[in-house]
Amino acid sequence: MRMAQPIISEITVEALPAEAFARFVGDMGRWWPMAYSRGGARFVTVHVEPVAGGTWFEVDSDGAESPWGDVRAYDPGHRLVVGFNVASDRGVEPLERQSEVEFRFEPAGEGTRVTVEHRNLDRHGDGAEAIRQGMASDHGWPLILASFARELRFPRAAPLSAS
Repeated sequence: MRMAQPIISEITVEALPAEAFARFVGDMGRWWPMAYSRGGARFVTVHVEPVAGGTWFEVDSDGAESPWGDVRAYDPGHRLVVGFNVASDRGVEPLERQSEVEFRFEPAGEGTRVTVEHRNLDRHGDGAEAIRQGMASDHGWPLILASFARELRFPRAAPLSAS
């Protein structure tokens, strides 16, 4: 079986690495595209537990949590590595079938180059090529990174809490 090449995508944002990382992780639920969730219209937010061994997961409007994978490395201001347990049908992949996604934050002039490397796609088995095609397309990681850059430029107001 041929090993799939990793998907690499990058964008430069107008924030220093520490701020870019903090906003990327801390505000992920504000900028992550709803189309890249399991809940679709029921999607509310994404959380990344800030520790290796934690989980990154989405929360839907009923409060149900759906894990996207484990946090494998958490180095604030520099990198985040997570398991990717999302199957080609949006189901949950078992641990041995998860690919891996690394987000790197590197100084670039007065801003930060954010690079995503999605690797080990072959672990998804029969769904690997569909995942690769989707995430490597302009509507995959490039769109996700553009959503993050847009949030940095034009932050949305925080949702109102019910009181």
